[in-house]
Amino acid sequence: MAIVSDTSTTLEPDVHIKNVAETADHIARIRRWFDQSKKAREQKTDRWRKNENLYYGNHWGNVAPTTRWQTRMVYNFPFSAVETILPIIGDFMPVVDIMPKGSNDVFFADLMHKRFQQIAQNTNLYTKIIESVKDALLYGNGFIEVLPEFSEEGVFTGFDIQVVDPFTVIPEAYATDIELENNNYFLFCVPMSLDSIEAQFGVRPGGEGNLDDFRAFQIEDGEAHHNDRKNNKDMALVIECYFDDPDKKAYPNGRHTIIAGETLLVDEPLEIYRMPVFMIGNYKSPHQFWGRGEPENVRTIVKTINETMSAVADNIRKAGFPTRKITPRAKAKAVRPITGRPGEEILVDDPNDVSWEQPPTIPSYIQNFVQQNTMFMDAITGIQDVTQGRTPTGVKSGRAIMALQEASQTRIRFKINQEVKRYVREIGTYMVNLMQIYDTEISEIREKNPTGAYEFIEYNPQGVFDAEGNAEGTPEFDPTSAKRLMDSEFDVEVASGSRYPGGRLAKEERAIELFTQGIYGIEDVVKALDEPDKQDIIERFYQRQGMVPPEQQEQQADQMGQVIEMVNQAGSGSPEEEQLAQMIMEQPDLLSSEQLQALDPAIMERISQFIQGSQA
Repeated sequence: MAIVSDTSTTLEPDVHIKNVAETADHIARIRRWFDQSKKAREQKTDRWRKNENLYYGNHWGNVAPTTRWQTRMVYNFPFSAVETILPIIGDFMPVVDIMPKGSNDVFFADLMHKRFQQIAQNTNLYTKIIESVKDALLYGNGFIEVLPEFSEEGVFTGFDIQVVDPFTVIPEAYATDIELENNNYFLFCVPMSLDSIEAQFGVRPGGEGNLDDFRAFQIEDGEAHHNDRKNNKDMALVIECYFDDPDKKAYPNGRHTIIAGETLLVDEPLEIYRMPVFMIGNYKSPHQFWGRGEPENVRTIVKTINETMSAVADNIRKAGFPTRKITPRAKAKAVRPITGRPGEEILVDDPNDVSWEQPPTIPSYIQNFVQQNTMFMDAITGIQDVTQGRTPTGVKSGRAIMALQEASQTRIRFKINQEVKRYVREIGTYMVNLMQIYDTEISEIREKNPTGAYEFIEYNPQGVFDAEGNAEGTPEFDPTSAKRLMDSEFDVEVASGSRYPGGRLAKEERAIELFTQGIYGIEDVVKALDEPDKQDIIERFYQRQGMVPPEQQEQQADQMGQVIEMVNQAGSGSPEEEQLAQMIMEQPDLLSSEQLQALDPAIMERISQFIQGSQA
């Protein structure tokens, strides 16, 4: 819930509100907005509860069977749809990619990208994004809040990233998006204890009692309910409001206010012209704020299949325990009402009428009916057998299966390309903007090189560097392209998380295939396999091939260059010539190097004679 921000300032007397009357008017305005917006949103909550009941398998609601033997089958297609789509989105999860705006920003963009990756990992950014995407699949909308965090000394330490409960979001009645410039106001609300409010804001408002209608929806043992706090007087509804205030002098980027009852808790200008909350929609129209969850698209079909299969199950049970007709003399019991339960005994007067009553045969069209409805379900959700990892009948080729998987994921990839990418880009842009404002301290960034070894680089946002990354004061420093990281300009883009529809397995198979074709090197394969001991694997490969790893080749080339330089300086018959000859005998591949090819022919002749003499 976007209630408390680390950048929020507890209101001091007369900071922005000049008098008591203005304070009261401001609070009254927010409460008026709240009443209007809450009324407009009321119809949505019932739909969300139905979606959640479908997801958790509570398809029959609180309707009890008419008799205790009646079956209540639950085919939980909504759960399957959500839990199938979500991991595919996770596999293709877009990631933030920071691009330079100009040629002088290349070095800084790379550094900012590494810093962003560090913060994203520390804050579980992409995990939180996936959680909010699940809300979108379930309810129709997902929300995430991004707030900067600071130490007690005021030093920027990262971001507090939280998934916002959709039940706490109350937009303007006619809102179509979450952008501040397109809405007069935007509200969030959540009940809080008076003690928590006082601890966070230093003010204790009055209690409001029954706040069940505003409480986040909860699930316990698969049953939907609200906590019963009707008689709890130590709670207050905290309302957070973002809006574009007409007073541009005091609030140039918008205004942020928090109230509880008739008490003003926070009133402050926004640092950036947008709310710290982001939204992703599922099947959302451009002209509507609320999307549609996956469960509600198949609600009617799920109900039909559940009822049909329950009737089939009842019929099967009655076939195993058929109805029996007997005489009162045989049973010596009073006549009972006919209920139709399995194994029921019906009393008859005629002894000749004693028999077993078989249930009606299940018509053949029942199976076709269920299969047809299942096909409708697949068509609506876009989830096919191959999407869930089940191999279609008659398909054995791995390439064919991958092609079918890719085709079956068309709708899901559309969600990713249209909604998830936009969502991630907006979050990334906001975080980068705040980092350029608040992230001013020198720190270290840990990263892995291509071989998997750890390296540490300095992150100095206020240091002056040229376009090549040379620091001010160094001999290589070019003052004509000098600037600071925090003054650089970036474009925030997104890159797909996975290139292949089959995920990790397909990616590994593709890498091995390209290696066998000579397109990939062993380093590319190891990277695709994502093995922890990359360097050891690479070195063992070159050893088995009788080859020197590229890194060692580079080292040897550097050493040979130094020896050649000494040979040229020392002259004919020097010990350095023998040293160079020894290196060539140990690594014959060096003979093809450009450095040796450029060496004086007379020197090479003496080295060749030395090698021949040593081998004789």
